[in-house]
Amino acid sequence: MLLHWELFSRLLMKHPFLRFLGQNSRGALTEVCQYAIAEARFHPGEEIFHRGAKAEGMLLLNIGRLQYFAGVEQRSLGEGMFVDVGQWLCEQCLWIPWTHQGRLVAHDQSLCLMLSSKQFGMIMENRPQELLWCRHYARLWLGHLRDTFRASNGDDVHDLFLSNDDLRSLVRRISGTIAAINPFHLRAQSDLSTHPSGHSVHTVSTEMKFNQNL
Repeated sequence: MLLHWELFSRLLMKHPFLRFLGQNSRGALTEVCQYAIAEARFHPGEEIFHRGAKAEGMLLLNIGRLQYFAGVEQRSLGEGMFVDVGQWLCEQCLWIPWTHQGRLVAHDQSLCLMLSSKQFGMIMENRPQELLWCRHYARLWLGHLRDTFRASNGDDVHDLFLSNDDLRSLVRRISGTIAAINPFHLRAQSDLSTHPSGHSVHTVSTEMKFNQNL
């Protein structure tokens, strides 16, 4: 377990919520490092995913450079948004079922970590306190996503999404309130939805309907 922690935790903890998780429950993030992470190498120009494909995990770039093309328009390799080392895509699929909204290719020789949404859900399912944190964060995150979607009339939906500042703001909001909530409270609720993976880390059913309309 220590080896996996040393290999993967530094990159994972660049994401504000995963850093919160690691700082408050090292055991949970250690499990994530051991059981939910896979490495994948890509050659320049190689497609990593395309629009319409089901997202299976969050991608974090460890080595190299990626290039993301939003929407369906075919663009030259010189255009698009760059993803650099320490950045990530597709956090969405940790919290809601997600279909890729664009195309991702490797710009340079690249090494990515893939955080499996299914394995992440399985780990959190067995940790009531951490599951509570995930659900609280996911609701805040989804509210921000909904606001972005409505403000842009649906034109700003892609696989990159929230900035580091936005994510840190969401984490600050859960940090001040989560300790006062009974960690078993959400387990008793009947309206919690289950992701197709079969695990209930994901958000409530009324919120799931929003994703289906993206």
